[in-house]
Amino acid sequence: VPVGGLAAPGGGDAGDFADDFLDAFASDSDDDDAKEAEEAKAKESESVQAEVLSRETVRLEAAVDDVLRRALGGSSGERAVKDTADLWSLSADLKEARGEFLAANEARLKRVRALETSGWRKDAAAFAEYAAASLDMCRGWVR
Repeated sequence: VPVGGLAAPGGGDAGDFADDFLDAFASDSDDDDAKEAEEAKAKESESVQAEVLSRETVRLEAAVDDVLRRALGGSSGERAVKDTADLWSLSADLKEARGEFLAANEARLKRVRALETSGWRKDAAAFAEYAAASLDMCRGWVR
């Protein structure tokens, strides 16, 4: 027999109806809204951080590229062959990291050319460096 003479919807008793009714008003929707707002704010913060990091990365890459260009653009007469080759190697690595594969391969070729005057035909250490540079150049073209 229903309480108060009224039948609750869904065939349950009035106590179930009252619980459902109270649950509808006392739900955690305010908590859910707050959680959603916090999550949205966190996502926005992460997006801003990623954008700042991306800008900083581009700025640092440009600065490193500028330093390498200046170092390689000057007269190589006062710089040792090995130093010039190392600069070309760094330049190749930077360009490859930036996705500039053709420019990276050209820098690797310039590294090999710089090492051609290192006396690699007579010196074992110079030969090892020349061979490593040649192998790196070949691997760059295969990639």
